[in-house]
Amino acid sequence: MPTEQEVYQKYADQYERLIRREDYQNNLLSAMEDYCPLNELDVVELGAGTGRLTRLLAPRVRSIQAFDASAHMLVEAERSLHDMGLTNWQIGVADHRYIPAPDACADLVISGWSWSAAGRALGITIALASVTTALAFATLRSRLRRL
Repeated sequence: MPTEQEVYQKYADQYERLIRREDYQNNLLSAMEDYCPLNELDVVELGAGTGRLTRLLAPRVRSIQAFDASAHMLVEAERSLHDMGLTNWQIGVADHRYIPAPDACADLVISGWSWSAAGRALGITIALASVTTALAFATLRSRLRRL
């Protein structure tokens, strides 16, 4: 069985097949939109991986910058966004400690699985967006866990 690190470096296609089944009832996007209308927002995504959340949000938001520490995973994200014909996205290799985005560049900062370093990531969220958005995200994350 591969380690977590090996999955992120070698098995993006298999990982993508697995996570596509997480929201099989299509609750995630509607829960996000109930909490925070997404139209015309500039979004930064931390830990984008293969782009599961990126693909959900890109058709609805003004722009999305998606970052992940694994270039291998981002290849899958980029391929799928190209296939969707969207142009309002940027992909970048970065971990949560060094996000190459300017302060105040986002209306909303999101993260899926990778929100484990909450203290560090919350600081980044505040710098990229606002205290209100960071706290709203923490509340949203708690709500989504219950879905």
